[in-house]
Amino acid sequence: MGVNRPWFLEPRLPKSPQIASTVPPLGGLVSNPSCEKVFVSDKSLIDIIEKLSNRNVLTEFEWLLVLRSDEQYQQMEEGQLDQAVQTVWRAILSDEQRFSKVVIKLVAGLARGYEPVTDVLLEQFPRIIPAAFKPELKLQAQVARYLRNKQYIDCAKLVLSLNQGLELFFRSLGLESKGQHIEALLCQAEAAIPVNPSTGQLTWWRSCQDHLDVDQTIEQLECLLAKVNQVVTGTPFENWIKKYCLPESKQSIWFRLSRDAQLKLKSMYNVIDFESVKVLFHELSEIRTDPGITLRESNHLQKRTSYWADFSDSFERVRFLLTARSEKLLNRQIDLSQYNVTVMESKPFNDKSEICIFEVGNFILIERFRGTSFDLGIFEKTMELESILFEPEYIDSYTLMKLSPDWVHDHRSYWQKRLTQFLKNKGIRLNPNSGRHWLEPLTSEQRLQASQDKERLYFGLSDIHIYFKIGRRP
Repeated sequence: MGVNRPWFLEPRLPKSPQIASTVPPLGGLVSNPSCEKVFVSDKSLIDIIEKLSNRNVLTEFEWLLVLRSDEQYQQMEEGQLDQAVQTVWRAILSDEQRFSKVVIKLVAGLARGYEPVTDVLLEQFPRIIPAAFKPELKLQAQVARYLRNKQYIDCAKLVLSLNQGLELFFRSLGLESKGQHIEALLCQAEAAIPVNPSTGQLTWWRSCQDHLDVDQTIEQLECLLAKVNQVVTGTPFENWIKKYCLPESKQSIWFRLSRDAQLKLKSMYNVIDFESVKVLFHELSEIRTDPGITLRESNHLQKRTSYWADFSDSFERVRFLLTARSEKLLNRQIDLSQYNVTVMESKPFNDKSEICIFEVGNFILIERFRGTSFDLGIFEKTMELESILFEPEYIDSYTLMKLSPDWVHDHRSYWQKRLTQFLKNKGIRLNPNSGRHWLEPLTSEQRLQASQDKERLYFGLSDIHIYFKIGRRP
């Protein structure tokens, strides 16, 4: 246990020497002075509560009677009972130390499966704590209220929001850190995790699994994977997944997972966060990384990356397909193994450009980042399309050439402004305070030029998807 307390929580009753008769040999003190007899007060609960109402100090034994005398409370008339309960809580809330003792006692009892305070009092457990109380005490009260009401998910969310392990959190508040309440919270660890959890939240969840059996962990992991779209490389959660959850892992639970969970795990290792994509493109736009890149090509790559960065808050999953040439260039500058990328084999269409696959709301966008010849492909999201693009360990440009987008968008005149408006109409919006200039309307001259460019581009084509597939007329 975090705090070394006896299992029996109640204070020892006060004791007095046992008295026999007054005349020896039949009376006098008992020859064994260590022999003691429990002394029980003959005062009623009403008398004790009267002392409280008069602001008199109670002994610990009297407080024990106040908190535990359920039968005596039940024997009171309704009006008398209400007044007694109000008097008790008023006295407790007037003494910060006493209130803390009650809360600590309550949590310690719940840890052992019982309530050490009568229901009559707990039903009126205060929701508003005096403003003068210390923040730690207010937190104690909130935790006790959650536990008593069996609001384990809310309590787990509270601990998660403070980024502390369960046992450490309870110890820091001076509360019992082991027992049935901790077990109940551990069982709700997954339910406390939000959709698209952060690295810290996944680390917290993983730490909870140290105290659960394998069956419980598998049950939680099945639900958790439905919320997770990507895992940051090198984090405790990712290391745990690699060690215990993949098919090649020793002592792996892979074969006990459902098919959906297995597919999700595989897809997680094919995705990357867009911040990492920006890092890689920044490296590729530098002459020190690619001595053969021209200034125009470098500017183009940076601008294309910057444009999509303005939408990055909406990205649920990103898969990054890297050319074989770029892989070699990057490996000279950085440790590419720290990034989840798919390296395409060196083939004519694979060598054209790096490719990003964006999952955004109800859509999937496929974008080449070099040049203007390839069209952006915009697809309505389906389970079949997701399985094609995110589940296989390897896909490349030739995989994408087999797909026909629901919409295509060129990269010619004023394409950023035109595309931003198109995406906005689909519910895909810019990040807050980002890219506002892309929302500025085109002038009449600009609209005319864009229209003429588009007419020339697609004139006479039987398949308008051709620029998405191969980047040129057949």
